[in-house]
Amino acid sequence: MELVGVVEIYQRCKFNTSKGNKLKQELIKLGYVLSLSIKISSGRGGKTTILILIDKAWEAIGYQKPKMFGKGGEYHKKFVSQIAHYLRIKKYNPLIEYNLQGKQIDVVFEKDNQLIGIELEMSELSIPHAVTNYQKDTEVGVNHVIFITPTLKLKKQLAKKILSEVQNPPKKISFMTLGEFITQQEI
Repeated sequence: MELVGVVEIYQRCKFNTSKGNKLKQELIKLGYVLSLSIKISSGRGGKTTILILIDKAWEAIGYQKPKMFGKGGEYHKKFVSQIAHYLRIKKYNPLIEYNLQGKQIDVVFEKDNQLIGIELEMSELSIPHAVTNYQKDTEVGVNHVIFITPTLKLKKQLAKKILSEVQNPPKKISFMTLGEFITQQEI
């Protein structure tokens, strides 16, 4: 499942920006799509808006909704699927919602005989749980925990909270936005 921004959707449909934005707003208003702005690259700009079809949209167009793996809401499932897709492109074998000794980890994969866990934190509400996630992940053998957020602001809040509560982390820890993760050259 590829992550496609509205600009590319408009181009594929041969819509000008005005027409595309009007249609997007109408679909949001009718409850057919969710809209999310994410930062894809660093520096000025680099933001893209993605649309996620809600169940009733799939029903309205007569298609079966593609299977998105993972727990959580639509955004969480979409991003977990996108992260796993990206890892497969990079020739890893990601496991989604992997149960490791009773602990569910959003995405797990192995690199250089090291177990890497990815925890996706979608909002400020999940920040208190992130510290617990890190501690549980490392207790069950994860060597490197990568926290991924949809926005730079949330990434900074999350890093500040975790690093203030976890003194001298026993395992490697990283913080990235989804855009930073999927545009990095090497994992």
